[in-house]
Amino acid sequence: MSGRDVVLAGDNGATLTLARHAAAVLLRVGHQPVAAVGLGDVMAALRSGMAATTSGADPGQSIFHDEQIDGPLPRRIRTFVVTTGDERAVVAARVSGFGDVDVINADDVPETMDAMDGTDGSLAAATPVIGRPEQQLAMLAVRLEMTAVYLRLVRG
Repeated sequence: MSGRDVVLAGDNGATLTLARHAAAVLLRVGHQPVAAVGLGDVMAALRSGMAATTSGADPGQSIFHDEQIDGPLPRRIRTFVVTTGDERAVVAARVSGFGDVDVINADDVPETMDAMDGTDGSLAAATPVIGRPEQQLAMLAVRLEMTAVYLRLVRG
C-alpha cells in the first residue's frame, strides 16, 4: 500500500462496510488515504480506463521515460477486494485479467508466525479459516487495522 493509491472494494453490504471501516482506520492511524467502494464501481472504472494505469507493462520500466521531458509517472492504483472464503472464487473470477487487483480474505495470512518455513522466508500453506462469515470478516478487519499500524510505524 505504501507509495500507491489504494482502493478497497466490497462485493456485498458486509464487505463494503468492512472496506469503509478499513479505509477510515488506514486514514486515521496509518495516514494513508484510501477509497472504499463497491466492487461494481471498481469493475466499471477498470473497464473504462483505469486498467490502462494498473495493468500491462509497468511504465516505470520504460527505458524511454525521462522525468524531465515526460514529467513524473502517475501513481499506480492498487485495488484490494475484501471477501469471505465462500465468495472468494466468484469474486476472483470477476476481477481476473486485471492487474493490481487482489482478492483478500481471512485465509490469506497464517494464524501464527510458526507458518514461516525459515528457509527462504516464504509462507507455508496456512490452514483454512473455519468459521462463520462474520468471524472471517472480523479477523480480516483486525488484520487491516494492523496494516494501518504498520504503515504508521514505517513512516515514523
